[in-house]
Amino acid sequence: MFKYDEILNEKDVDIVLVTAEEILKYAEEEFEKAIKTKDMILYRNAVDKAFLSMILAVNSYINRKSKVIPRSHIERRSFLRKINREDLKALYSKCNENVT
Repeated sequence: MFKYDEILNEKDVDIVLVTAEEILKYAEEEFEKAIKTKDMILYRNAVDKAFLSMILAVNSYINRKSKVIPRSHIERRSFLRKINREDLKALYSKCNENVT
């Protein structure tokens, strides 16, 4: 689809957001199954999918605002700070702590 060295165009950003939404939908379904079956592996997989969905959405947002695609958690937090989104940086950091 695209390389991380490239800037995403509007179409690519839309595809990334659609992908993030699809992954989040799978995460929600897997989470519901995990709760019903009390399966910790399914639970962990659901959390991982939800976090991936958030990463894609945050990358898309950063790309729209600053024309770069972060490559790591550190870069995501740094770019969110640079574009004055300390609120999103704090939320992202909190989620990252809970997943890792």
